[in-house]
Amino acid sequence: MKNILFIFLFVSIFGFSQEEDYSKIFSNFDSIKKKEINFYLNEIIDLSQYEFIKDNNSENNNTSQNILFTLKLDSIGRFKIIYIDKKSEKLVPFFESIFKKIPSIEIKKINNTESTYISADFKLYVSLETPKFNKIKERLFSNENDSIKNITSLDIYPTFGAFKKNTDKEKSIKHFNKKISKHIKENFKYPDYAIKKGLTGKTFVFFLIEKNGAVERILSSNSHPIFQHEGIRIIKKLPKLNPGFINEKPVRVIYGLPLTFKLK
Repeated sequence: MKNILFIFLFVSIFGFSQEEDYSKIFSNFDSIKKKEINFYLNEIIDLSQYEFIKDNNSENNNTSQNILFTLKLDSIGRFKIIYIDKKSEKLVPFFESIFKKIPSIEIKKINNTESTYISADFKLYVSLETPKFNKIKERLFSNENDSIKNITSLDIYPTFGAFKKNTDKEKSIKHFNKKISKHIKENFKYPDYAIKKGLTGKTFVFFLIEKNGAVERILSSNSHPIFQHEGIRIIKKLPKLNPGFINEKPVRVIYGLPLTFKLK
């Protein structure tokens, strides 16, 4: 009986410590991060990846599943899934369990109802090699920000195609801005639903450029979900890039841009 009691207490204490860790992930946000819903969702995606690998780890399976969902932040600061792509519907209980483990979110600056919606397109990996899995764990629970750099902090911006990466910062900035603008103009499409309903607005799209140049994670917010999905669609069409560099080493980069939808 004593052994059983001991095991029960150990499990309970372990579970409690994990809950405490999840709270710290968000309570350590600075004042800027606490105002932006994008920062919360980035951490939630990392936390989901950590939990998913932990629960489903298989040495022989390193595949990934693409997820597209839209969340709404309710009046008590809890996320609720209002849309998820059909192939990912079975994962709704999994994501809901993640949302329950994190503290209520206080977004200080909510201008309108549309500000409480946020959409994300990302890959959920079934299995990762141990070093990558440990990096996610360190980033979440040790405030280890191996992490994502703001694009303005780079020595060399990400570039497209055969553009030389060993160039100066100003040339890489001009190249990147020119190519992104061209890409948006060539792929922009006003959503039919928005035209029919007479909807206008501006969505902000953020995307992650990994160390290998892949665009791995796209977030869109501050607009009607139909515009968020269109912003995600446009960015998903980006080719693989040359990564950004700091001190001649490739780094993970976050970049954000506004997309305005205005009927003439």
